[in-house]
Amino acid sequence: MSKQSKSFGALSFPKPSLNGFIRNVEKQLDKFHHDEARSIRTTYLYAVFLGMFGAHHFYLGRHMFGFMYMFTFGLCGIGYVADLFRIRSMVKEANMRIHGEETRRSLFEAYLLWFPFGIFGFHYIYLKDYMMAILYVLSGGVYGIAWFFDAVRIPNLVASFNGETYLEHDPISLVHAYLFSLPPFGILGFHHYYCGRKYWGLFYTFTLAGLGFGWLMDFLRMPFLVSRAEDKINGKSQVTYHKDDVYMLWLPLGLIGAHHFYLRRYRWGLIYLVTFGGLGIGWIADLFRIPSIVNEINSQLEQEMEISDVIGMADKRIFSVPAGRDHESVLPFDDVIHNHHSNSSPRVLPKITRDFVNGSCAYISFKYILNILFLLIKYKIYFSAIFFFLQNTAVLQILRKFKTKVKESRFTTSTCCNVKL
Repeated sequence: MSKQSKSFGALSFPKPSLNGFIRNVEKQLDKFHHDEARSIRTTYLYAVFLGMFGAHHFYLGRHMFGFMYMFTFGLCGIGYVADLFRIRSMVKEANMRIHGEETRRSLFEAYLLWFPFGIFGFHYIYLKDYMMAILYVLSGGVYGIAWFFDAVRIPNLVASFNGETYLEHDPISLVHAYLFSLPPFGILGFHHYYCGRKYWGLFYTFTLAGLGFGWLMDFLRMPFLVSRAEDKINGKSQVTYHKDDVYMLWLPLGLIGAHHFYLRRYRWGLIYLVTFGGLGIGWIADLFRIPSIVNEINSQLEQEMEISDVIGMADKRIFSVPAGRDHESVLPFDDVIHNHHSNSSPRVLPKITRDFVNGSCAYISFKYILNILFLLIKYKIYFSAIFFFLQNTAVLQILRKFKTKVKESRFTTSTCCNVKL
């Protein structure tokens, strides 16, 4: 009877296999994560209702972000709001990862983790630099100093992780730029750091966005900033200075010559700094002069760049001597320009560029001569003033000695008269 019950029990109620159950669950999860494409609608539902706890990140297979959102309530709500605008790109990246395609680390996500929890090394965890993350956790971002300077270093950190150069590959998004410009990040210049304008970012950080004026104006000119950053990445940008940047410095800090220092007009900057913008008159006049000043400086820089390119081409033609020829048999640069035939190899310079270069050289030499004359006149005035001052002091000393002698003579005569009386 016992044997039958044993056999009956063994036949009717088989002993469950725990290992088989776990394998089955793993297969189902693996099938769910690797066979099914993620849906944008489902991701939006998770993000809207449970996004503060990172449910949409768990759904997309981004478990690290899911745990971070769970313990920080969606990175204090900042990441939760930002994710609502970038669901499509996140779903696209998750589907690429499902199909085995390589995914890159995002500059936006690195900055999102840097503030405010970068002081605990969250951005280094994202970039898989766990030693630095542990160091930041133990030292509070190395007492906050290293965490602050990471705002400038993050593009290079992301680029080094992706194994590429930031300026050649990393795209700039207008949506991300506007997200970085939201307060309080925009007042600290985060959108300028994102666009690769590090010096403008530091200026915004230390001046609170030019006392708030620059932050307000950047909402209007953000598309231009993004397009310039893209042109710089693609190597299309040739203009060094922009009028709107100069006006951004002119309004809050123009009385102390900040826009002149930015344009490398240091002499004018010092004059404005000492005279408080020429008692305000020069500052007001610059409101109308800035476009012409910027155009003139940009044209000068373009001329100098073309001249340097011409000189480089000339050096290559002069010093690249073929085998079996002497330096004397190589034509000078001027002969190459003037005596080159159109039937042979292409000209080094066309006639228009040659005249342009000659005019530019004459202009620069004339400018240097005027500067030398100005310096001579200035130092001559200084020397004459010093000589006049010394001469006057010598005359004053002679007059003082004469007065003392007159007083002494009067005193002696008065004493003699008193003695006789």
